[in-house]
Amino acid sequence: MKSLNIITTAVILSSITLSGCANNLNTTQQNTLGGAVLGTAVGAGIGAVTGGSHGVGTGAAIGAAAGAVGGAMISD
Repeated sequence: MKSLNIITTAVILSSITLSGCANNLNTTQQNTLGGAVLGTAVGAGIGAVTGGSHGVGTGAAIGAAAGAVGGAMISD
């Protein structure tokens, strides 16, 4: 359980850190990045709660992809 918390924290902190590199982005890029960051956090959280066979990493990846697509769709 301790390693799960460490992985979840690392995924969320990585997303926040990478979002800090977002200078001079247009609206579509900002929304895509924001969706990916939120999707990563939510996906990691769901993966941590449900446990599943792949857990946090898979949840974060799926959440990031879904969030990025959702953010890009909102911009259009």
